[in-house]
Amino acid sequence: MHTIVRKLMVQVHGMGVYYTLIDPTRERFPVTPAASRPQHLDRKPSRHQRPLSSRARAHPTSSTSPLHSHRPYKHSHSHHAHHTLLHSSLMHLALSRAPKRSRGNSEILELEAIHLSHPESAFFTARATELLSNSCQDLLGVCEEFRFNFWRERHEDRAQIHNQEVQKFEDLLEKLTREVNEFTTNKRLTVLDPYRPMFDSSHDASSDDEVPPHRYLFHCYVYQYHLLHFAVLLQDMLKEIVRLETERKKPKLWLPSLPKLLIWTTWEASEIIENDDEDPEMIPGINPDWMTDLGKAVKRDPDALPPRNALEMAMNWIYRAAISIGGGNVLFALKAGTLTVILTIPSFLKSSAEFAYANKFVWAVFMGQLTLARFRGDTTFGLVARIISTFAGGLVGTVMWYISAGNGRGNPYGLAAVCAVCYPLFFFARLYWPIPPMTNLIIWVTTALVVGYSYEDTHLAVSSSPGWGIDVAWRRFVLVTVGVLAAGIFSLLPPSTTIRSYQRRTLATTSAELGSIYCSVVSYANSRVDGDNTPIIRSLLAIRSKLKRSLVLKENVIYEFSLRGKWPAERYHKILEIQMQIAYQLCHLMSIVHHLEPAWAHAFLRRTRMLDSDFQGDVLAVISLISNALRTGSPLPQITPCPLLDRFMLRHHGLNVVHEESEDNYGLPRTLTVETLENLQYLTFCVGVSTTFGIITRLDRLMVAVKELVGEQYHIDGVGMGHHRTWTGAEVTSPTVSMRTTEV
Repeated sequence: MHTIVRKLMVQVHGMGVYYTLIDPTRERFPVTPAASRPQHLDRKPSRHQRPLSSRARAHPTSSTSPLHSHRPYKHSHSHHAHHTLLHSSLMHLALSRAPKRSRGNSEILELEAIHLSHPESAFFTARATELLSNSCQDLLGVCEEFRFNFWRERHEDRAQIHNQEVQKFEDLLEKLTREVNEFTTNKRLTVLDPYRPMFDSSHDASSDDEVPPHRYLFHCYVYQYHLLHFAVLLQDMLKEIVRLETERKKPKLWLPSLPKLLIWTTWEASEIIENDDEDPEMIPGINPDWMTDLGKAVKRDPDALPPRNALEMAMNWIYRAAISIGGGNVLFALKAGTLTVILTIPSFLKSSAEFAYANKFVWAVFMGQLTLARFRGDTTFGLVARIISTFAGGLVGTVMWYISAGNGRGNPYGLAAVCAVCYPLFFFARLYWPIPPMTNLIIWVTTALVVGYSYEDTHLAVSSSPGWGIDVAWRRFVLVTVGVLAAGIFSLLPPSTTIRSYQRRTLATTSAELGSIYCSVVSYANSRVDGDNTPIIRSLLAIRSKLKRSLVLKENVIYEFSLRGKWPAERYHKILEIQMQIAYQLCHLMSIVHHLEPAWAHAFLRRTRMLDSDFQGDVLAVISLISNALRTGSPLPQITPCPLLDRFMLRHHGLNVVHEESEDNYGLPRTLTVETLENLQYLTFCVGVSTTFGIITRLDRLMVAVKELVGEQYHIDGVGMGHHRTWTGAEVTSPTVSMRTTEV
């Protein structure tokens, strides 16, 4: 059941991707030009004023095929033309607005204007959304009927209610099954209506009834695919609920599995991992053996060959054990142990033991241990929060005591009356006061300690007493301050770790692991050597969990004071968001290739260039550059394989599955037909293309975001600027750019 719910959440995220695709206000690159390119003077009036049911006017096209019509906003097939075009007028405009903008950012500005916009985008989007709504509203209505009712009535009605609940779920399952079948066979085909005229022999491609670009159909397919699989998962959940309710009619106490309790590894993910104890080089939940790319790519030690005999194996193990002692967790444990020993020394010396026991010096030991964290920011936050909360709690406890006791030694009835009035307010504040949990907890714990020790000292005979009222309050405050200040001083001593470096190294690790998972997904789609994709799914879940934990951890980075300058929190957050989006896109891609038949999977890999070694070399080089730059903090080369988008869209396929010039058709129709367009495998194929497009564009964005963080190096003057200089110094414009400008 837990697995089904996790898959449901991924499908819900996939349906949300559709709205990011059609949203005109979605995040774009800085100083991106307007989505619509300047219209020609002789252009006819815009169709935005026309009803959604009307047809669109066609753009002039140089091709007679509606499936391969190259409109003006499409890309060029020339790789050289791309590099000269990207640094023409739009680049100079961008640089004039932001002189320090990176080269890659300027390239993507042009690509965004070419690939990611259309003059009639608003009309096509509204029309596609209307058709999509008509096709999905019935299935969505049935899915919304899925509700749980946990309330039970009287004991004698329990059996009858149980039978009614089971029958309700069975009826809902039957209704959902009928609607899924109807959606699969008929209703989902509604979005194809604007594309059916191109299969009519009487259709005139030059008429005003233009076939929309294929991207709008792909967008609809994205939503339909995830909605369909969301409904299928609901079917599985209903079947599991019916099975459990039928087989298990009596309550049972379930205990954890004993083998799982006895087996534990450092690579197992935990739901209660402490944020300040994580290793940025490790992602809990990912076994390194999974990321060997089916055993064909293995990490090696650059300083030594593999062990040849038992002695070298033993020394290799000893070396690795010695290296692990120098890890961050071990060094932090040694530092924490040293602090504890120093703080407990007064309690063991004859000259100071009486003073330490009489004044509850153990409070300083506890607070020092609890305050010291692996990262300086967390320690500083604990220091500030504990001092403030202890002062506030001591003040509240002192006021409560003197209200109940006055100048006397305490009255149990007066104290009970005061507590009866105050404690409900304290409980409410403890549960709902929107302040850090640490501060909230220590305030009320200190209040209770002041009141409790005051009453104990005045009514009970104890060996050591800190006093009552203001005496116990100030002792508590002084000892807590001593403990947290000692922890703060120790956090500054080497080895000292900051959240800033942790965030950067964590993002480097997740970038590298995303690259490994990307290769595993492509390998699974290509060969399916191992039908079990569980390691890939678990790895993606582990990466998302790691990124979410790092998002919470960086909240305390403001407590790491630095005289070098302000920490670029927004730039780190942008990198984290892009990596999270890539992780979700890889989840969707894994689901897609799992549902593709072998022939369709190979056609998908061919169209997206995932089997093209040149293109994949560029993709993996980008991932490696990003990971190494984040890990070392070194600047990136100014000239990189990015943007990848132009090479991803090197050949225009349109709605066709296989390019008309391709040598192999994998047994699929080379020319698009209505039957192919209505095929469920074609829908999955199109969603895979759209998902891969999202991954490639996010890799381009990730490269730009990392360049904004670490900077650039290796500048070559004039490369890709659309012009060059002769030996006399005269500027000569590239003829390719001039030709391209004339065509546009």
